[in-house]
Amino acid sequence: MALADILRAIEQQAQAEIARVWTQAEAEAAAIIAEAEAEAERIKARHLAHVLPRLQHERTRLLSTAKLTAQHEVLQAREALLGEALQAAQATLAGWREQPIYPQYVRRLIEEIVHELGPELCLVIDPRDEALVRRLAAELGLQVQIACGLHTAGGLEGSTPDGCITVVNTIEVRLQRSQRHLRREIVSMLVPEEGA
Repeated sequence: MALADILRAIEQQAQAEIARVWTQAEAEAAAIIAEAEAEAERIKARHLAHVLPRLQHERTRLLSTAKLTAQHEVLQAREALLGEALQAAQATLAGWREQPIYPQYVRRLIEEIVHELGPELCLVIDPRDEALVRRLAAELGLQVQIACGLHTAGGLEGSTPDGCITVVNTIEVRLQRSQRHLRREIVSMLVPEEGA
């Protein structure tokens, strides 16, 4: 399963959970607002002439509180959902090395590093990938120094021979980079658009 497919599946799960949480938060907010309005109307009927200004203030406060409560619950749900999605992604990626597409993935990562740093480079890899990386480097015609010093779910690091520039291309780092995008996507799904 390609990383894009995994991330797409995670995003679909996230979207379904977001829709469920949003619907629940809206229903709870509506119930709080309805109860607050009903209570305000009962008091208003008994004391309208004397307490109208105080009732309007209390109604506004209750509505604001209900809205803030709903927003807080949505924010908590968003953070929980993001955490669950990232945990699911990490669990899925933990077995990425055993997937048939993994060699193609590593080849693409090597090509990205070569594109960034040029063909003279040093690679630091997980010892479990040593045979694969040596084979891929030979297939790509690269003369690289390879060191086994990473412990990762997959991927590698590359640097210039002098070590001044390093490119980290591990699954964990790529997942971390995608978190910012995933967080923006979840936020855009949870925050209603202006005028909606």
